[in-house]
Amino acid sequence: MDKDYRQEFKNRLRADYNMPDNAITDAITEATAICVDRGYAEMAPLREKYDYLICPWCGHLHHCERCINAMVAAAAETDNQ
Repeated sequence: MDKDYRQEFKNRLRADYNMPDNAITDAITEATAICVDRGYAEMAPLREKYDYLICPWCGHLHHCERCINAMVAAAAETDNQ
């Protein structure tokens, strides 16, 4: 089951930093989600704080069966070497 964590990430940012619910906050949280999802180095503090929302295989803001399967396959291949 795939799950996109972008909205959850944006909601956590709003709650953690007491951001008001308005168009400016929407733009800021969307831009931040894009930057974190693409792995920009400047987002390292946010990637560390919200690492539980980030896929350990590809680094995107999701939980994806395809990524989990690839991670398991890579681990099995490493174990077999």
